[in-house]
Amino acid sequence: MNLVVCQSPKYLTKSINKMNSNLECKLVIREVRGIYNFIKKNKLVSDKDLIFLPVYKRKSLFGLIRNFLAIKLFCYKYNEFFDDIYVFTNAHDFTTTSLVNAIKIKGKVYFEEFINIGEQSTGIVKLIDKSIFGVKSLYNDNLPVYLPINRTNFNITSWSDDIINDKCKVPLLGLSGSEQKKMLIIDSNDQSNKNLQDVQIIYKNLIELCRRNNIKLVIKGHPRLGLSKCLTNMKDVMYIDNEIPLEFLSLDNIDYITGFYSSSLCIPEVIERSKSLLILSGTKKECFYKNYLINNGFRKENFLLKIEDVIISQRASK
Repeated sequence: MNLVVCQSPKYLTKSINKMNSNLECKLVIREVRGIYNFIKKNKLVSDKDLIFLPVYKRKSLFGLIRNFLAIKLFCYKYNEFFDDIYVFTNAHDFTTTSLVNAIKIKGKVYFEEFINIGEQSTGIVKLIDKSIFGVKSLYNDNLPVYLPINRTNFNITSWSDDIINDKCKVPLLGLSGSEQKKMLIIDSNDQSNKNLQDVQIIYKNLIELCRRNNIKLVIKGHPRLGLSKCLTNMKDVMYIDNEIPLEFLSLDNIDYITGFYSSSLCIPEVIERSKSLLILSGTKKECFYKNYLINNGFRKENFLLKIEDVIISQRASK
């Protein structure tokens, strides 16, 4: 039996494709209950092969205990040796690293993204991570990265099979047949993000721009984080269910796509049309978020310097 672990919606297409390439395999969806519900509802994976693993905040003792118990329960329920493990996550994912350390593996562990250099943590944090969760903590560019202490058989590789078959796509009902231009706003409850500034004002200006130019607004919230309050309950707006991963939507009818720093701006189907509002927010973490998007393939020239440029279509400019 093989195991695929998916940490984020952005890895979902790769995770499902990797699972389908193995005859005996289970898929673990971490943290995002909405994605788990979407897979079940659309029968993309058999119920017997689909597992949800909750994740709790580690900022409190209660959260640490809940994470520890969740991993122990998983190991108790699936008390078998897995052949190979395919891990779709980033190097800053503590819970998945702890899970990989805890489960029984007779094959290899394949990480798509893996960092094993940095300064080792010290003090109580190091003691808790190592003795309770089996995780070695390092700091790389002032950010924590994690390694399982019990694993030496790592293979680091990447997969390009991240395109979903069209038969799995969910059509955006109500948009076909209309000649009106359409803009998709990809939001991750950015209004509540304390690292971003003036989110409500930026969205207000964006909406007014669309109204003046007779552009239909389509809004999609994050499967876990939800939707910014300032974007809710608007008239003449099409809302997409938060639980539907953007990768599974047919977006041929969308002319403009924007957001702040959602990884959905970087999926292959939309990356040429995506434009980021990040610089307009004046965030102190601009460099960090810009690098996050660029490292996922986002085009540097698509960071907006003024709101009006969002409706300069990449399709029209080619």
